[in-house]
Amino acid sequence: MASSVVLLAGIAAVGVYERESWLRQVRAQCQAAAPLVQQHAPRQTILNVLGAEAGEYDPAQAAWLIAQFGASSPKGRDLAASLTGSSRVLVYSQSNSVMFVYLDAQLRATRAQCFLQ
Repeated sequence: MASSVVLLAGIAAVGVYERESWLRQVRAQCQAAAPLVQQHAPRQTILNVLGAEAGEYDPAQAAWLIAQFGASSPKGRDLAASLTGSSRVLVYSQSNSVMFVYLDAQLRATRAQCFLQ
């Protein structure tokens, strides 16, 4: 019985550690984008700083993109609310996090939002 309690406590500790590691990754993604958003950086600067491996989507692709994350998920709701008009979004995906960097009609950063995958 005591060994079961110790085992469960160990499993819980590993779970907490992993979740904190994932949350650090989410925070790091958004911290990297924050200066770009504050400066309303142009698309090319964003790609140079954050990397060109982003997916880029416009409102015509919104329904498909939202469906990939689930329309009722926080990610899907964020996309539905923000990927409108002449905006675009750059999607950066890491192992446990995803970041949306929204661009306005002039292709300048307006907002970044980060989520756990």
